[in-house]
Amino acid sequence: MSVLSKRVVSIIFIFGVFMLFVLTLMLINGETARAVPYPGLEFPTAKDSGSLIYSPTRTLANIELVGGTTGAGTFAWTEPNKVPTCDIDKYSVTFTPKDAGYDSVTDSITLVIKKATPETIVFPIAESDLVYKPNFFLSDVTLSGGSGDGSFRWKDGDNTILKAVTDTYYIEFVPRDTTNYDYTDVKVSEQKQVTIKKASGEVSFPERVDFTYQVDPNKNSYTLKDFRVIDYASRLDNMPVGGNGTFEWKDKALPITVNLTSATIVFVPDPNYNFENISLEKTITINVSKANPDTIVFPTTVSTIYSPSQKLSQISLLGGSGDGTFDWDSPNTVPQVSETSYTVKFTPRDAVNYDYSDVVCTSLVSLEVIKATPSQVVFPSVKSSQIKYDPSATLSIITLSGGSGDGTFAWANPTQTPVVNVSEYAVVFTPNDDTNYNYTGVLREKNISLTVTKASPFGIVFPTAGTITYSPTKTLEQIPFNANTGSGDGTFAWSQPDTIPKSNISAYSVTFTPSDAVNYESLLYDVGLKVEKLVLSNIENNGVIFPTNAGQVTYAENSKLSAISISGVSQSYPGNFEWVNPNTVPVVNVLQYEAVFIPDDSDVIGFTKFVVLNVAQAIATTIPEVGSLVAVSYSESLTLGDIGFSDNSEGEFVWENQDINPHVNNEGYTVVFKPYNNSNYNYANLECKIQVSPTIMPATPSYIAPTGLKATFGELLKNVELPAGFTWDATEETTVGAVGEQSFSVKYLPIVNSFNYLQIENIAVKVLVEKATKVQKPEDKTVKVLERSGSSITFESSDDLEYSIDGGETWQATTTFKGLKPQQEYLFLIRYKENESYLASTEYYVLLVKTPMSWYVALGIVLAGFACASLLFFAIYMPLIKSRSPQRNARK
Repeated sequence: MSVLSKRVVSIIFIFGVFMLFVLTLMLINGETARAVPYPGLEFPTAKDSGSLIYSPTRTLANIELVGGTTGAGTFAWTEPNKVPTCDIDKYSVTFTPKDAGYDSVTDSITLVIKKATPETIVFPIAESDLVYKPNFFLSDVTLSGGSGDGSFRWKDGDNTILKAVTDTYYIEFVPRDTTNYDYTDVKVSEQKQVTIKKASGEVSFPERVDFTYQVDPNKNSYTLKDFRVIDYASRLDNMPVGGNGTFEWKDKALPITVNLTSATIVFVPDPNYNFENISLEKTITINVSKANPDTIVFPTTVSTIYSPSQKLSQISLLGGSGDGTFDWDSPNTVPQVSETSYTVKFTPRDAVNYDYSDVVCTSLVSLEVIKATPSQVVFPSVKSSQIKYDPSATLSIITLSGGSGDGTFAWANPTQTPVVNVSEYAVVFTPNDDTNYNYTGVLREKNISLTVTKASPFGIVFPTAGTITYSPTKTLEQIPFNANTGSGDGTFAWSQPDTIPKSNISAYSVTFTPSDAVNYESLLYDVGLKVEKLVLSNIENNGVIFPTNAGQVTYAENSKLSAISISGVSQSYPGNFEWVNPNTVPVVNVLQYEAVFIPDDSDVIGFTKFVVLNVAQAIATTIPEVGSLVAVSYSESLTLGDIGFSDNSEGEFVWENQDINPHVNNEGYTVVFKPYNNSNYNYANLECKIQVSPTIMPATPSYIAPTGLKATFGELLKNVELPAGFTWDATEETTVGAVGEQSFSVKYLPIVNSFNYLQIENIAVKVLVEKATKVQKPEDKTVKVLERSGSSITFESSDDLEYSIDGGETWQATTTFKGLKPQQEYLFLIRYKENESYLASTEYYVLLVKTPMSWYVALGIVLAGFACASLLFFAIYMPLIKSRSPQRNARK
């Protein structure tokens, strides 16, 4: 072969190796297509899946596979001897093609296995003939018998300490397998009775207790409770170590004295033990010896201030000590001012339990009594600070009153006669007890004031006066007393003789002047005098002339007789003419009214007469105002007849048409005026109809708040339809908010006659916001394949997307799909997944992705390519080498 031929062969070989490498890379990257065996292969399902009950003896081989592609091969469980457990789980199924040139295919199907009903539980019983022992726990009691797929134990057995009683305790059943068996309705605990018998034993009691009586100074009485039982050794025979107890006095309140000879001791077993047939108490001998008392120290000298009511028993003995009390031997003695000793005796508090046989219990104690300070001396005054003159009276008959002090008060000169003036007279104080009270510096004599006034004359009889008729010119001086009606040593006269007596005064003062005006005082006395009034009607030609006619007036509603003057004549007596009933309003056609003449002098009585008065009918010029109307709320049943007018004294107002239904903002309705007083007024020229606008308040409408309102996320609130009359209380751009039940407020105003109603605001309503449906599909830039291999495909991570590889039957949010076949195309549907506001999108992004060749297949192809290249090399070059060898040898 020529050199050129060799080079061409070499180039072809190198190019073949290069193309084989490129082909291998293309296969690894999945760019080389390969036919898919058994297109449309469909795996079967398990028969009765979802109604299968767990059985420990049933394997997958016992579960029939139904459905799937038939004719091209067979399906079988990959692990037929595996026992499926109670759960929702996947199990592998293998497809074996009939054509041996194709590989088997494995996939998984889902099995739903329900829990089985467990076998009947028979609870065990507790052992019997149990005897109490220390630290006996419930868990120590043996359980025997019982059956069930599990174990039995005492509930809280390690924490329950048993006592010598019969009680019930719970036994718990612990199932072996709760995964595959349903114990929901199975009784897993039961009460069992356990009887613990009491243990027996014997107590060793002490025989005698000896002690000397002793006291606690902080206690007032002493009982067995205050003394501890001597700690004799005690034990319970036939019991484990530690079976002890304590001794206590049975009667702890029993007083302790030297006379106490016996007491009962009670044995209190340890509370953690339970015993029977044990003697728990015993009476023992008690010997209490008398105690020696403390040394007695008697009180020292005692001092006090004298008091006539103070006895020795009231004087405290200070100082001294001893278990007892100190008392005066003569407690009722009243000590006088002096320094004397008195006998004091000591009384032991407890002579029973203490030995006082050799103790001296009496002693003399010195008592100093100091003079007392007397009570304050307050001098008296005379019983009456003023006395009448009496020439035969002395100070001895004048009583002193008031004053205070432990003694007596008396006039220093009791025979002295008091004179008619104001003078001072001496009073002396004499103490009752100078011995026991200190009166040094106390005032004993003092002058007190005494006033002697003139005496009243006696035996005086005042005169009387008669009856007179009032006269404006007659004085008291002109009125004599009744003859022979007065007596006395002196004279009588009117005290104010120039007074003109009046009818309203029944008595006037009369003065008696005694003949001895130096020693006796004048007397005043009111003497009765009756003055009768002067009646003009009883006097002829008294000079008073009444008018006969008061003239003519026109009727006026508020014009009274008091406004109409009466002109008359009075010649002899000043006075005025007045109407008897001045507040009377004269009416038309009533002609006579009574008048009276009233004198200026109250002691003169006037008289009455009738006076003629002509009253003409008045012409009515206006009608009264309607007055206030009660504001009412609008109602469809409201009529004008339901609206009343305020009372009017001039007449009555009525609606011309009472059946009209008034509205809010009405323009007025006709009212007719009917006067009450037609006799005194002439209404002929007046129009008695007027227009009146009643106040009709808008009514509050009744309503039922809307319910069952629904919207979708992102929707504007204004687009949510409300019942007629309701409007949203929100802005134009307000949205319904997040998914879920949201609260809003609405307004309500009836559509019909809305001007007659108030608008109701802030009505609370609920809107159920449902998820919206997202229509758009993901864009190309949002879906990217991150990694591919022969058995898996991974997309770039995204929180918003979900993926389907089975045409939309199932969806997953995870971005990795595993268990894929190499060099096979997979069609993925990609959509936006459901979130808190939106349902999953209805449009999908479709992506076809092919898995590459597996690495071990690619490696095999590469190795095969190199093997083929090597064979080709040797097939071409070996003949060339052999043919060349002789030539080379020849050249050599």
